[in-house]
Amino acid sequence: LLTNFRVIEDYAFENCINLKTITLNVREIGKAVFAGCTNLQQVEFKNQCTMKGDYLFLDCSSLSSVKGFELLEGPDGTYRYTLRNGTFKGCKKLTDITLSNKMEKIGESAFEGCESLKNINVNAVLKQLKKRAFMDCKSLERLPIDWEMTWNFPDSTFYRCHNLDFSEELHLSAANNHTFGECYKLSHVLLQGKNNVIKDSAFIDCH
Repeated sequence: LLTNFRVIEDYAFENCINLKTITLNVREIGKAVFAGCTNLQQVEFKNQCTMKGDYLFLDCSSLSSVKGFELLEGPDGTYRYTLRNGTFKGCKKLTDITLSNKMEKIGESAFEGCESLKNINVNAVLKQLKKRAFMDCKSLERLPIDWEMTWNFPDSTFYRCHNLDFSEELHLSAANNHTFGECYKLSHVLLQGKNNVIKDSAFIDCH
């Protein structure tokens, strides 16, 4: 399917279970446009596009390839370049993704349940991650973040990221509930400041 609309409104293709591939030539795309398209496998964006809502590919469990996604931006409060909440939640077959080089924020549950995701290609320096952003990304190994910052990750940010480690020393002011739970390969973090807060189960089962 090839679209040449300027705008695709909220829920436009929701639960289109027979849709397998789509090429998008649009300027603006709404909320949950492809949510529940369980047989969607390939998506290509042809031009710069603004995400106006969350859950764009929610539960697209067969989605394995998204080309041109680096052309998207998603304004959200302070940050112009945001990956909106739940964008790829439940995309179990997605293995890698390229984000905008201006990307600053990863929204709540943006990659939750992307159990095959290994690589996030982005030259940007991420400045904010919301809760459950990478929960159950069991294959994720590396993540580009701002190493100069002292981080306070919210609940379950990396919960059950079994293969995740960081290439440099991670500076933390706080670790909340299940932030790093079951991060089996996490090797080192540095707690900064005098008022560090380590919540219940923050590092549970970090072997």
